[in-house]
Amino acid sequence: MFAHLFGFLDAALFLELREGRAPRRDGLGVVAECEARVAVEVPRPPPGRYSRQKTRGGGGGMDRKFKWIEDRTTTPDGVYRVLRAAILDGTVPPGEQLREAHIAADLGISRSPLREALTKLEEEGLIVKIPYRGAFVAEVSAQDVAEIAEIRLLVEPYAAELAFDALRGPERSTLLQTVKDLHQAMANNDIPASIDAHLGFHRLFYHLSGSGALENLWNGWETKLRLYLSLDHRTYSDPRELAVEHERLAAVALEGDIDEFRRELAAHFQTALRGQA
Repeated sequence: MFAHLFGFLDAALFLELREGRAPRRDGLGVVAECEARVAVEVPRPPPGRYSRQKTRGGGGGMDRKFKWIEDRTTTPDGVYRVLRAAILDGTVPPGEQLREAHIAADLGISRSPLREALTKLEEEGLIVKIPYRGAFVAEVSAQDVAEIAEIRLLVEPYAAELAFDALRGPERSTLLQTVKDLHQAMANNDIPASIDAHLGFHRLFYHLSGSGALENLWNGWETKLRLYLSLDHRTYSDPRELAVEHERLAAVALEGDIDEFRRELAAHFQTALRGQA
């Protein structure tokens, strides 16, 4: 089973972590080995809003009508924010085509800034371009997400342990701010902002760990997690639930209790993966 789930993880990493031993961090360490195998898996990221109107009939897929909500701007960054929000809040679902002619007409823009925006989305891993067919919203499988969650359950407590001193010192306010941002975004039903806050919370442990290997692992997962969360965040009947889970994780992290952090993380992942059975 684990050979299937952790095909790109060294077996030694799994055994060391399961037995409660910290992975070695020298040049021969298993975390470095893990980095070397996973770094090529996926792209990386950074940071929206529009409105959904009638769908157009005809043709192959369903084309959405986009409308500016922020002040209209024809810059590539402005177009990028409109399209990114449409992808992350599910108006344009995974696998759907982004048709240049219709988007340009809807937004009243030329093809030039639109193509720049699409290139930026492709670099972020949110869309894929297929020659002679066009641009499509990227897809992520349940198996991808489940495998990432299994591995994160092993390595994220270690990243948090390495980050504890920074989190209990100068970065305490940064961690707590991500929780506030998540509360606010969920209360406003702002899916793109809630995803940014959610990922920002977990990214902090890897970033503050001082381990480039761990940070590269996170970078390899983030785009797939972002796409998954664009679906998952809309399934919470109580928008406070997700933010409360992160409040508990933050409290445990600041206490420095690595075992309790692992238990809370496992509970958090069970909630996040409740639709993956």
